[in-house]
Amino acid sequence: MLGIGKAFCLSLLALALLWNAPDRTVHGSETGPGLEDPGAEARRIDELVQADLRARGLNPNPVVDDATFLRRAYLVAAGRIPSLAETRRFLARRDPGKRGRLIDALVASPGFESMLFNWMADLLRVRTRLNRQISGLPYVSWIKKSIANDKPWDQMVREMLTAEGSAYRRGNGATGYYLRDIGMPLDNMANTARIFLGIRIECAQCHDHPFKDWSQKEFYRLAAFTSGMQFRSTEALDFRDLRRLRADLRKARKESNPRRLRILRNAVLFPLTAGISGGGSGLIRLPKDYQYDDGKPGEPVTANVPFGPQSGLQVSLPRARDKGRRRGRRGKVGRRRGRRTGFPDVRSKEALATWMTSPENPQFTRVIANRMWKLVFGRGLHEPVDDWKVGETGPHEELVLHLEGLMKATHYDLREFLRILLRTKLFQREPVVEAPADEVFPFQGPLFRRLSAEQIWDSVLTLTLDDVDATLQGPESPQVEAIYDHYEKLTGLVANASSADDLIQRIGDDLPLRRRMFGRGRFRGRRGMIRASELPSPAPDGHLLRQFGQSQREEIQASQRESTVPQALQLMNGVVNRVLNPRASALFRALGRAKRSDDKIRLAYLAAFTRRPTQSELALWRAEFRKTPGKAQRDLVWVLLNSDEFVFLQ
Repeated sequence: MLGIGKAFCLSLLALALLWNAPDRTVHGSETGPGLEDPGAEARRIDELVQADLRARGLNPNPVVDDATFLRRAYLVAAGRIPSLAETRRFLARRDPGKRGRLIDALVASPGFESMLFNWMADLLRVRTRLNRQISGLPYVSWIKKSIANDKPWDQMVREMLTAEGSAYRRGNGATGYYLRDIGMPLDNMANTARIFLGIRIECAQCHDHPFKDWSQKEFYRLAAFTSGMQFRSTEALDFRDLRRLRADLRKARKESNPRRLRILRNAVLFPLTAGISGGGSGLIRLPKDYQYDDGKPGEPVTANVPFGPQSGLQVSLPRARDKGRRRGRRGKVGRRRGRRTGFPDVRSKEALATWMTSPENPQFTRVIANRMWKLVFGRGLHEPVDDWKVGETGPHEELVLHLEGLMKATHYDLREFLRILLRTKLFQREPVVEAPADEVFPFQGPLFRRLSAEQIWDSVLTLTLDDVDATLQGPESPQVEAIYDHYEKLTGLVANASSADDLIQRIGDDLPLRRRMFGRGRFRGRRGMIRASELPSPAPDGHLLRQFGQSQREEIQASQRESTVPQALQLMNGVVNRVLNPRASALFRALGRAKRSDDKIRLAYLAAFTRRPTQSELALWRAEFRKTPGKAQRDLVWVLLNSDEFVFLQ
């Protein structure tokens, strides 16, 4: 570990490094797969941006050089910096269409899918361990598979909103969307409106919104679409098996048999009943403390949408003598637990999904297009991205409406939509460094911003591992496959067991597998040196991902990018030491093969910054290598990785 004085001096040295960019040239791009001419679509976006800038009396920023574009493209489209070999290969090419071809290659790569999963995990608050010890791995697998298969965004949303059945049935991971908020259906509805429609109605859950046109009754009528849904599944257990299992549990409690009780409850009942049942009753009762003139406390209300085209759902109010049942524990009201309401199931969740994802819905398409724009350029056309007034377009109206139409034209294919944005000339321009949050952002270039926690972690791994993308397991990881296999085996055992004792003997006490089903299994890799998308979500406390702002997955897109002292200490003395390990670091092995000090300096800059050092930087480090060659090599890498240039998107 470096001493404090030495660390301080090297930090000053890092700040003193100057970046002299080469001459900037404009590069074209060529047509790729998907739309008939995505290049033309990108140029149309650039025309609209240029028109907006002219109207504001502004000029676009110059186009960046190849090295800057390369680093930016990899970080945004693949979630990491390019490897040394990838950098050399791109910079050596001389054809004018190489930027467009690079974008096409990155968008088709596994790295793109890893990046997009990280983004969705932050948006959807994805956790590998859900509430009540339910594993979130099937949900993770479902999202990853949807991304890999280019499942349209509207279809993904429909599948999440209509999900029901066992959480552990193969291919049914969409149930994780509701299980993420298990026992909290009203909170889930507030999150649903914010994520997919960009409206914040959570205040109306308890009272009429004080600043917006949302009433408490409107909130409850929207929540009625998912009312009657239960946070448990009876798919794997018929009534006879379930009744027998519960009788065995009562017997085990009475006999004070902890092992028998643990196996029956943890190894059988919990895994087989984890899931969602019910398609929605379309009816919900107003809260007991309801105090407005448009309804009475406890009065049933029918499902209804607050704006846009009607859902088409027809639900009749119950007769006056039919009070309905809403039983929780010990017969108490179970509104927050999502218990049975006593109202018939009318599949109202399907009506909600159809209305919400309709192209005629004024919010759905606009919101996801704006979120994609922010992912690429760092600032949304409308900010905040999840606080719209219904029907508004914001300060960039023509561009917002065009992107809305483009999202529909791509049939909600996020990969294709992002490819078009990444092919724009706007993406190639120098960044806007100063942009007050309360002012209209001038899209003269992308926003200069710090990398996300996932981008930093994956970039450090790129310098450490020979092939960082080899750590990507894909949607069907061994962990989730083991869960599916165990669930299928378990359903057969329960159906064929003659008694509880027979079932216990057949199951045994497979603690490691049960830990995986409860979301507590270990994630294998060389001491966790795997890409962020393959690590537990969220990462453990103290991990670099958490220290650099990865959210706890409790709130929607709650990740942070502000700099802190612990972050600096982590880079100075933590994960960077792995890059400095001569035996474990791909970068250090490459440096060891370089003979001359100038070659080592150029190689280190190329690996960390995807650019060559300036003459002043080269002269500075030559002097260090002449003094102490071995130590200078470690200091060089340490300084580069602790510099602002490494952790910021230029």
